[in-house]
Amino acid sequence: MQTLAEERDRQLKGRESEISRLRNELDAERQSKVEAITRLQEAQKGFEEQKALIETMKAEMKDTFNVLSSAALKSSSEDFLRLTSEHLGKVVTDAKGKLGEHQVSMDGLIKPLHEALKRYEEQIRQMEEKRHRAYGSLEEQLKSIATTHEQLQRETSNLVSALRRPQGSR
Repeated sequence: MQTLAEERDRQLKGRESEISRLRNELDAERQSKVEAITRLQEAQKGFEEQKALIETMKAEMKDTFNVLSSAALKSSSEDFLRLTSEHLGKVVTDAKGKLGEHQVSMDGLIKPLHEALKRYEEQIRQMEEKRHRAYGSLEEQLKSIATTHEQLQRETSNLVSALRRPQGSR
Protein backbone atom coordinates (compact mmCIF):
# COMPACT_ATOMS: atom_id res chain seq x y z
CA MET A 1 0.00 0.00 0.00
CA GLN A 2 2.78 2.20 0.71
CA THR A 3 3.94 1.99 -2.79
CA LEU A 4 0.51 2.94 -3.93
CA ALA A 5 0.49 5.90 -1.55
CA GLU A 6 3.94 6.91 -2.72
CA GLU A 7 2.82 6.56 -6.26
CA ARG A 8 -0.18 8.79 -5.55
CA ASP A 9 2.03 11.33 -3.75
CA ARG A 10 4.38 11.37 -6.67
CA GLN A 11 1.48 11.78 -9.14
CA LEU A 12 -0.02 14.46 -6.89
CA LYS A 13 3.27 16.36 -6.75
CA GLY A 14 3.62 15.99 -10.51
CA ARG A 15 0.14 17.37 -11.01
CA GLU A 16 0.73 20.16 -8.50
CA SER A 17 3.97 20.98 -10.28
CA GLU A 18 2.06 20.89 -13.63
CA ILE A 19 -0.68 23.10 -12.14
CA SER A 20 1.95 25.52 -10.81
CA ARG A 21 3.66 25.63 -14.21
CA LEU A 22 0.31 26.18 -15.98
CA ARG A 23 -0.59 28.95 -13.50
CA ASN A 24 2.77 30.61 -14.16
CA GLU A 25 2.16 30.37 -17.93
CA LEU A 26 -1.38 31.68 -17.43
CA ASP A 27 -0.06 34.60 -15.38
CA ALA A 28 2.58 35.28 -18.05
CA GLU A 29 -0.09 35.13 -20.78
CA ARG A 30 -2.34 37.45 -18.76
CA GLN A 31 0.56 39.85 -18.32
CA SER A 32 1.29 39.66 -22.10
CA LYS A 33 -2.40 40.23 -22.82
CA VAL A 34 -2.50 43.29 -20.56
CA GLU A 35 0.66 44.64 -22.20
CA ALA A 36 -0.75 43.93 -25.67
CA ILE A 37 -4.05 45.65 -24.80
CA THR A 38 -2.13 48.62 -23.40
CA ARG A 39 -0.01 48.85 -26.56
CA LEU A 40 -3.15 48.50 -28.70
CA GLN A 41 -4.90 51.28 -26.78
CA GLU A 42 -1.82 53.49 -27.11
CA ALA A 43 -1.61 52.67 -30.81
CA GLN A 44 -5.34 53.48 -31.23
CA LYS A 45 -4.86 56.71 -29.33
CA GLY A 46 -1.88 57.56 -31.54
CA PHE A 47 -3.91 56.61 -34.61
CA GLU A 48 -6.81 58.85 -33.52
CA GLU A 49 -4.37 61.72 -32.88
CA GLN A 50 -2.79 61.19 -36.31
CA LYS A 51 -6.24 61.02 -37.89
CA ALA A 52 -7.22 64.30 -36.20
CA LEU A 53 -3.92 65.86 -37.31
CA ILE A 54 -4.49 64.66 -40.89
CA GLU A 55 -8.03 66.09 -40.88
CA THR A 56 -6.71 69.41 -39.59
CA MET A 57 -3.96 69.44 -42.22
CA LYS A 58 -6.51 68.47 -44.88
CA ALA A 59 -8.78 71.38 -43.90
CA GLU A 60 -5.81 73.78 -43.87
CA MET A 61 -4.63 72.51 -47.26
CA LYS A 62 -8.15 72.83 -48.66
CA ASP A 63 -8.41 76.42 -47.42
CA THR A 64 -4.95 77.21 -48.79
CA PHE A 65 -5.82 75.61 -52.13
CA ASN A 66 -9.09 77.55 -52.32
CA VAL A 67 -7.31 80.83 -51.61
CA LEU A 68 -4.55 80.10 -54.12
CA SER A 69 -6.94 78.82 -56.79
CA SER A 70 -9.18 81.85 -56.29
CA ALA A 71 -6.25 84.18 -56.68
CA ALA A 72 -4.99 82.29 -59.73
CA LEU A 73 -8.46 82.21 -61.28
CA LYS A 74 -8.97 85.90 -60.67
CA SER A 75 -5.60 86.71 -62.18
CA SER A 76 -6.21 84.40 -65.13
CA SER A 77 -9.71 85.80 -65.65
CA GLU A 78 -8.45 89.37 -65.63
CA ASP A 79 -5.65 88.49 -68.06
CA PHE A 80 -8.09 86.57 -70.24
CA LEU A 81 -10.57 89.44 -70.29
CA ARG A 82 -7.83 91.95 -71.09
CA LEU A 83 -6.45 89.80 -73.92
CA THR A 84 -9.95 89.06 -75.20
CA SER A 85 -10.82 92.76 -75.22
CA GLU A 86 -7.64 93.58 -77.13
CA HIS A 87 -8.22 90.78 -79.64
CA LEU A 88 -11.88 91.65 -80.04
CA GLY A 89 -10.95 95.29 -80.67
CA LYS A 90 -8.59 94.20 -83.44
CA VAL A 91 -11.19 91.88 -84.93
CA VAL A 92 -13.84 94.63 -84.88
CA THR A 93 -11.46 97.09 -86.53
CA ASP A 94 -10.53 94.54 -89.21
CA ALA A 95 -14.19 93.65 -89.72
CA LYS A 96 -15.17 97.30 -90.16
CA GLY A 97 -12.45 97.75 -92.76
CA LYS A 98 -13.46 94.61 -94.61
CA LEU A 99 -17.13 95.52 -94.31
CA GLY A 100 -16.44 98.83 -96.03
CA GLU A 101 -14.62 97.03 -98.84
CA HIS A 102 -17.38 94.44 -99.15
CA GLN A 103 -20.04 97.15 -99.10
CA VAL A 104 -18.43 98.89 -102.07
CA SER A 105 -18.11 95.64 -104.03
CA MET A 106 -21.67 94.60 -103.09
CA ASP A 107 -22.98 98.00 -104.20
CA GLY A 108 -21.22 97.43 -107.52
CA LEU A 109 -23.01 94.07 -107.87
CA ILE A 110 -26.38 95.14 -106.51
CA LYS A 111 -26.78 98.42 -108.43
CA PRO A 112 -27.16 96.77 -111.87
CA LEU A 113 -29.57 94.22 -110.38
CA HIS A 114 -31.53 97.00 -108.72
CA GLU A 115 -31.80 98.91 -111.99
CA ALA A 116 -32.85 95.76 -113.87
CA LEU A 117 -35.52 95.10 -111.26
CA LYS A 118 -36.81 98.65 -111.64
CA ARG A 119 -37.07 98.16 -115.40
CA TYR A 120 -38.92 94.84 -114.92
CA GLU A 121 -41.26 96.42 -112.41
CA GLU A 122 -42.02 99.24 -114.87
CA GLN A 123 -42.65 96.73 -117.65
CA ILE A 124 -44.91 94.68 -115.40
CA ARG A 125 -46.79 97.84 -114.35
CA GLN A 126 -47.28 98.79 -118.04
CA MET A 127 -48.43 95.28 -118.91
CA GLU A 128 -50.92 95.37 -116.03
CA GLU A 129 -52.29 98.71 -117.26
CA LYS A 130 -52.68 97.32 -120.78
CA ARG A 131 -54.34 94.20 -119.42
CA HIS A 132 -56.78 96.30 -117.36
CA ARG A 133 -57.61 98.44 -120.39
CA ALA A 134 -58.02 95.33 -122.55
CA TYR A 135 -60.26 93.66 -119.99
CA GLY A 136 -62.20 96.91 -119.60
CA SER A 137 -62.68 97.08 -123.37
CA LEU A 138 -63.57 93.40 -123.47
CA GLU A 139 -66.09 93.96 -120.70
CA GLU A 140 -67.63 96.87 -122.64
CA GLN A 141 -67.88 94.70 -125.73
CA LEU A 142 -69.46 91.84 -123.74
CA LYS A 143 -72.01 94.28 -122.30
CA SER A 144 -72.75 95.57 -125.79
CA ILE A 145 -73.11 92.00 -127.09
CA ALA A 146 -75.41 91.15 -124.17
CA THR A 147 -77.53 94.25 -124.87
CA THR A 148 -77.61 93.44 -128.57
CA HIS A 149 -78.51 89.85 -127.78
CA GLU A 150 -81.39 90.98 -125.58
CA GLN A 151 -82.63 93.31 -128.33
CA LEU A 152 -82.28 90.53 -130.87
CA GLN A 153 -84.28 88.16 -128.65
CA ARG A 154 -87.05 90.76 -128.25
CA GLU A 155 -87.12 91.42 -132.00
CA THR A 156 -87.11 87.67 -132.68
CA SER A 157 -89.93 87.21 -130.21
CA ASN A 158 -91.86 90.07 -131.82
CA LEU A 159 -91.24 88.57 -135.25
CA VAL A 160 -92.37 85.12 -134.12
CA SER A 161 -95.52 86.69 -132.60
CA ALA A 162 -96.21 88.62 -135.79
CA LEU A 163 -95.79 85.53 -137.94
CA ARG A 164 -98.16 83.53 -135.79
CA ARG A 165 -100.95 86.07 -136.03
CA PRO A 166 -103.51 85.43 -138.67
CA GLN A 167 -102.74 87.18 -141.89
CA GLY A 168 -106.03 88.84 -142.27
CA SER A 169 -105.52 91.21 -139.47
CA ARG A 170 -102.44 92.66 -140.93
